[in-house]
Amino acid sequence: MKNATPYSTRQQVLLHRIACLIGGFLASYAVMHTGLLASAQTLNLIDMVHKLCSGQWTLFALLFGGALIYILAIVLCAVINHRTRFESRVISMLCSLVCLTVYLFLPASLPVSVQCYPSFFMAATIWVSFTTPGNSYASSSIFSTNNLRQTIYSLTVYALDKEKEQKEKGLFFLGSLCCFHIGVIYGYFACVLLNRYATIFCYPLVILNLFLLFFFLKKQQAKSRANS
Repeated sequence: MKNATPYSTRQQVLLHRIACLIGGFLASYAVMHTGLLASAQTLNLIDMVHKLCSGQWTLFALLFGGALIYILAIVLCAVINHRTRFESRVISMLCSLVCLTVYLFLPASLPVSVQCYPSFFMAATIWVSFTTPGNSYASSSIFSTNNLRQTIYSLTVYALDKEKEQKEKGLFFLGSLCCFHIGVIYGYFACVLLNRYATIFCYPLVILNLFLLFFFLKKQQAKSRANS
């Protein structure tokens, strides 16, 4: 396994917040254009099983392809984290740029499941790479269910027992929720303006995260050299 991350907790939280904006945009774009939440696999897997049971082999194969892409993206991140010196967050953002570009050239006539392929890969790499932002809280940057549960539960416990840790935890997950849904709003208006070419509006968020990843890394390296 490679060494610990060179980023501070505060830096990782900022990177995670931007990843939530990207995740919200991606989810909004997929729902607007396919009616599916392509960030997750739950619906895709259920539909895949249904197609298998009903003998719709072509549709089953297309859905299985989406699941396989999601799986391969997770495997890629695991290999990068445990067998290379590369930073998976950087690779995730580079992959995101590629996936956003692929969307610009996808024919609208493709089956809905195939149109979700870039989102499957992009979302999986973001989820794995930006889940734990330097603290003990595992917060998804690509969907909301667990973030909502953690927010409500923690703040309720704080209201009952006045535990400072629960307040801090609840506010952290609330921040993830807010950033994700700001991304959803941004994605909605991007789709209204540019329809299927709306992914152009996501480039600035990805590039910003890439810039900060390299900036923080150079800053840490300079600090290490000064202290040596």
